[in-house]
Amino acid sequence: GTCIDKREPTMCQMGAILGCGLIDAAGRNVTISLYNKYNNCKRQYAIIGMAIFWQYWYWYPLIPFITLCFKPTMIMSLNKDLKMIQINVESREKNKDRFNYVENLKEEKKDKKKKAIKVELSVAAKTKQRKQKKEKEKEQKEKDEDEESGDVDMEDKDKKDEDKDKEDDKDKDNKKKEDGDDKDKMEVDDESKEEKKSDDDSEKKEPEFNLLQNPSRVTPNQVSYIQWTDKRYKPLTLRLSGFVMVEDTKPSEETQFVEQKEISAGGVYGDEPKPPKPFLYLGQ
Repeated sequence: GTCIDKREPTMCQMGAILGCGLIDAAGRNVTISLYNKYNNCKRQYAIIGMAIFWQYWYWYPLIPFITLCFKPTMIMSLNKDLKMIQINVESREKNKDRFNYVENLKEEKKDKKKKAIKVELSVAAKTKQRKQKKEKEKEQKEKDEDEESGDVDMEDKDKKDEDKDKEDDKDKDNKKKEDGDDKDKMEVDDESKEEKKSDDDSEKKEPEFNLLQNPSRVTPNQVSYIQWTDKRYKPLTLRLSGFVMVEDTKPSEETQFVEQKEISAGGVYGDEPKPPKPFLYLGQ
């Protein structure tokens, strides 16, 4: 709202745009951190980047220095060739939806419909009144004719109702006999359905922990719940966040890599221009 609203001052719009950019940076897979808890020391380049970023008001090209403060909130396992391997990691928290991505805010669009004022001429109003009177007269005539024919039809209906009552009594007796047979069949069917449901429930039981594929989102508060369960690949560091180098204990076996989507020639947004043809720069 603030980023698009033209009535907002430029200071507010710029702050809102910077805030949205910092929240959505790297696909919401980074956070701002000036301290490294694994080494118990300060990140000097992050502190320098933050100090330079705060001077952006004097020169806007200083804004990208904030990227020096970013720290990845994900885990990506790589082998010696820097390729992503198919590995699952367990996240042993009780609430599985605790560390999911936050949903984007949805703008409420208010559709204001203006009332259209209808203008009618006096001649058109009189013609409408005449048509309404004629329609009312026709309806009254039809009602009168229906009432006269209704008295004659009532006698025939009484005779037909008596015949229907007799047929209904016969049908009820036949249904009672059929219901007795159906009840026996239903009891047998219900038992078989209950057995099938118990089998399906046992198969559909969800795992106790979240299985995170490579790569996946891991927030700083979630790192304490991460457990390495793979036996073939062993991490070379105790830090289970960010980029984790992995050693293959069974190199003779086939390795399965993560399939990556290829970006089209048009770039991410589809409007990337083609590179120029090769040329010689003469320096003139």
